[in-house]
Amino acid sequence: MTKKKNNPFIEILEDFWDKFKQKHTGYATDYYDSIIKKTISCGDPTFGYVEYGCMNCGQSRHVVAFTCKTKFCLRCGRVASENFVAQVMARLHPGIVYRHLILTIPEQLYPFFYKNRHGKKLYNNFYLCGRDFIDDVFSRVTKKDLRSGSIIVLHTAGRKGNYRPHLHI
Repeated sequence: MTKKKNNPFIEILEDFWDKFKQKHTGYATDYYDSIIKKTISCGDPTFGYVEYGCMNCGQSRHVVAFTCKTKFCLRCGRVASENFVAQVMARLHPGIVYRHLILTIPEQLYPFFYKNRHGKKLYNNFYLCGRDFIDDVFSRVTKKDLRSGSIIVLHTAGRKGNYRPHLHI
């Protein structure tokens, strides 16, 4: 793989992915290897590109490297996230006040969640807890049995890239 200059994230992946897989064997799969390989090659013209040229003079050339389009990649993941937000915003009702809540779990439960991260049941129940929490707050505040509408997104990493499961609601 070619190293990208001035991209510490790519350099860390290239230098430490194999060591990480040895320590965290749950990630030593073809699936994760393919995601990391795509992320490392993202934006590198040696892995494919489109070249544009001036139709008048034929002199000016501009190379645009292909991107990986994985959500793990910092650049492509941001694009996917912004597209998702734009789709959601297009469906929201004008004039209604929306709130963004973040719900997390106690730090003492991180090891339990991490150990069970590949099972769907735990995270599904986490989603349900988030939804039930919002409905409970509405019921207590309004003194009525109300149900809210919400979009819930699970994030398993914190700002520093460490494992911190939390819900964005």
